[in-house]
Amino acid sequence: MFSFSRIPRLARQLKANDLETRTKALRELQDLSKLGALRPKEAADALRAAASQFPPLEHDWQDAGESLIRVAAADPSPEHVAIIFKNFGSYSKSAKLAALSLLTRIPSQEATKAFVTLALECARLGDLDQLSTQGFDSNPRDADILFPTLFGLAPLSPRLEWDVYLLGLTYAQSGMLSQGMLSNETGAVRAAYRRYAQVLRPQQSKQGVAWMWEDEYGAARDKASLLLDFMGYLPADTVEEDLREVLTFRDARLVHFAAMSLLRQGLDVASKALKRVAASPEMRGALYDELEKQGKLALYPAEYATQAALAEASMVHWLTFPTELAAVPDEIELMKVVEVETTDGPADYYLYRFRTFAPHWAADDGWMAGIAGPFSKGQLSTYGSDTFSSFEAWDAKTPEEHMQDITDTVDQIPGRS
Repeated sequence: MFSFSRIPRLARQLKANDLETRTKALRELQDLSKLGALRPKEAADALRAAASQFPPLEHDWQDAGESLIRVAAADPSPEHVAIIFKNFGSYSKSAKLAALSLLTRIPSQEATKAFVTLALECARLGDLDQLSTQGFDSNPRDADILFPTLFGLAPLSPRLEWDVYLLGLTYAQSGMLSQGMLSNETGAVRAAYRRYAQVLRPQQSKQGVAWMWEDEYGAARDKASLLLDFMGYLPADTVEEDLREVLTFRDARLVHFAAMSLLRQGLDVASKALKRVAASPEMRGALYDELEKQGKLALYPAEYATQAALAEASMVHWLTFPTELAAVPDEIELMKVVEVETTDGPADYYLYRFRTFAPHWAADDGWMAGIAGPFSKGQLSTYGSDTFSSFEAWDAKTPEEHMQDITDTVDQIPGRS
């Protein structure tokens, strides 16, 4: 068995005077990480070497110490906790954040305690403006160690506020944070929400949908949505006033999260508020799924309880991804329903055309084609595995050609059988 470690050599090369040598060493380090070829001793060596001082790399966003820690993070080990704790103070800012992320992926109370202690130390030094909690997100644990301490970090930066409350929401949804445990956080959550409400409230009289995706409004909308969702796990009497005010808003996304939190608290929500959410293709699918999850699907507005309505929601949801339109289209029309045979039986694809208006970047492209589906006949679903658009002009092809070309493209996506 080999005991030779490649890390000391790479660490020396990362300190070399010439950029070419440093760049080559970084690439070799990254290759080791991708291949998962690091031996346990090398992972430990990488965590120790990351505490060194390194000259700049080719790009400002690159950091040798961070790269060394990310290599070790390919195979987290309980042995890493003590090494990180000992060397943390010598890590660069980005290396510290990478080390904290690594600790979340070690399922031990020792690692969780180290994470909290070092996060607080990082915050004290002004080096903490975000918090990667991937390991806790995927495997919630040690709630009594993390909370309420982490909530104290939320006011330090907008990004930290998002990271901390998102983790808190994950734990609340997992049943690991009770209302009693969260009762002391009500004031801070309401204060944070009300800051965003000052941006959101004056915009609710606008028409159309484009205004909801403008930068300032969109950022406040995202943060407020998270906080409104979180309010569903706080003592009802402390948040009901804020939640009920949101039910009067025009923005269906905000109404959705307020309504779902009220229902989760066992409080009533007027049918007209739920209908406003269901009328929004952006939020229709989320409403259906959440009501089903809460066992309250009977509250879902009947006129939108059709596969055509849910297929439209699937199409629009896909379009709102940042890598796609990153917005709700201003107009969308169902052009054709195509029945197909699948391994699960007969199903339908829904072919749409959609367009945006200026100033959206796609406005000049006019009507474009997209599909949602397949949806099995005889049962309602909000998810179509092939929902997709190549953003081709609608008039460039026949409906049948659009269907064929889009499904062919989807079939070529890596990872699909």
